[in-house]
Order: sequence, then C-alpha cells, then structure tokens
Amino acid sequence: MAFKRKYCFEIFCQRPIKIKERASTYSSYKSHNTGYGGRCSDKYIVEDSGFLENLIYGDLVMADRGFTIHETFALQNATLAIPSFLGKQTQLSNKEVEDSRGLARIIVHVERVIGATKQRFSILQGPIHRSTLAVCKDDNSALIDKIVMVYVA
Repeated sequence: MAFKRKYCFEIFCQRPIKIKERASTYSSYKSHNTGYGGRCSDKYIVEDSGFLENLIYGDLVMADRGFTIHETFALQNATLAIPSFLGKQTQLSNKEVEDSRGLARIIVHVERVIGATKQRFSILQGPIHRSTLAVCKDDNSALIDKIVMVYVA
C-alpha cells in the first residue's frame, strides 16, 4: 500500500471581534477559535472543506477514534480507517486490537510530522488572521491552503 504524504490539520485563528463570528468559530473541543466552530459535525467539516474532492478511487483515510463517518467516504469509493473502540462491546477481538495498534502507530507518526511542521514554520502555529481563511474565487482555495502547500511541499 502506498502512503501519500497528505495531511489535514487544524490551525487556531484569531478571536473575531464580532460576537456572532466568535461564536461560529469557537470550538469547545479545542477551547479556541478555529476555522470551524464546535457546533460543526465531523461530516459537515469534511464535506464543506472540499477534502472529499481530493480523494481518488481506493484511497484509505486515517482518522482518530470517534471520527465515525464511514458512509461519507464510501460514497467517494474511499475507506475510513479509525482505531477500534468498545462502544457497546465489552471486549475487542484479537484482530481489532492488532489492527488498532498498527493504525494508532501510523496516526502517532503523522501527528508527529504535523507537530514538527508547525514547529518549523511559525505561521502554522497560529493563531492566524481570519482573512487567510477566505476562499479566493479564482481558484477556490484559501490563502492559508496555498501557504501550507508551499511550506510542506
């Protein structure tokens, strides 16, 4: 299996002055203002961000536990891989434990790469100005996306 070096990560943004904007970008999960507020579901963020448009047939997308939107990826002919969790079960099978450990190791590696990238390039440490999140009409991408592509590439 080929491992594409494409990562998706979150950068804190400046706290907006307007209360409505502040409320719409505040993530209670992250306890900070982000591009998407805490009221947005994983499914909404994945669909709204345009991430799905970058998938090709057969892609495997790794995510943390609890990111349970398998159907969204299946519609794009891709697979979502997350570590197993108990849910209503009392115990995981040996295969689930083995698969989850392997996947968790890869996820930790990816998080380290993202952390090192953020340490190396101070602009990615945030908070960033909200204007860099605005999508340009000519090429349908935000300024921060262009900055990250240049830095990471």
